[in-house]
Amino acid sequence: AVRIDSADIYYCIVTSSSGCSDTVSYRVNRVYDASAAITSSAGGSQMCSGDTVLLFAQPPLSSYTWYRNDQPLRETGGVLRITEPGLYRVDVRIGDSANACLSSASIDMVQRTRSFLELPDSLVICQGDTALLDIGNIFTSAAWSTGETTRSLRVTKSGIYRVTATINGACRDTASVVVTVKPAPFLS
Repeated sequence: AVRIDSADIYYCIVTSSSGCSDTVSYRVNRVYDASAAITSSAGGSQMCSGDTVLLFAQPPLSSYTWYRNDQPLRETGGVLRITEPGLYRVDVRIGDSANACLSSASIDMVQRTRSFLELPDSLVICQGDTALLDIGNIFTSAAWSTGETTRSLRVTKSGIYRVTATINGACRDTASVVVTVKPAPFLS
């Protein structure tokens, strides 16, 4: 067996036991990586009920056959839109002939229970005080409107603070908190 990893002309010289030889040449126009792979728009294999997740098959410019729990699906393109968990598989075929390269990949999409952020709609604090906004222990990542990516945010100024939180890249929820800072009482 010979591994061909670049486009070129390859020669095979065959010599018989009587000393006769012949040369055959093969032109290889392209070499593809025929290893199938699946990635998801959720960033992994977890999804929440009600979510729509896109599965992307690789390599591109191939023909695809998709399956869910070993049952064939109608989609034949490189992107599959899913709303249910299950074991998804794609068979990838590169080329049109009987000698086409075939490969398969699978991903087991697991459904998580949808969680919701539990933040108040509004908070009032006195000047000089700090409000602590926290996404809780269920969510694994946060992106605050301030640019912070921490689980909690310390606030000392009036404003609307938005956060988008996810659980391992899936199960996204968004919340906003209006923080109002009141002047501290003046004692005379």
